[in-house]
Amino acid sequence: MAAVALAHGINGNLLRRGVCERATPPSQASLANTSKPADSNAFFALTLALAVAKVPAPEIRIELQCGATTVKINWPAGAAGERAVWLRELLR
Repeated sequence: MAAVALAHGINGNLLRRGVCERATPPSQASLANTSKPADSNAFFALTLALAVAKVPAPEIRIELQCGATTVKINWPAGAAGERAVWLRELLR
């Protein structure tokens, strides 16, 4: 049983306890003292909020030098078409 638990990344003790609990029916006295729902083996859906990491938008970096003057431009990659038009006009 431990090998099966390890193969699935589960703690072997928890697997053994779960199997034993399912194999032995609970007594009527223990059912009366618990506050568990009637169908404790049922699964229910949970809504989890996913943490979304902010990834910086990709950029096109342009550096132009003319003598002692340097111009550095960071252009959004999503606007590559506009960058091409701007650069073509600049180089005319």
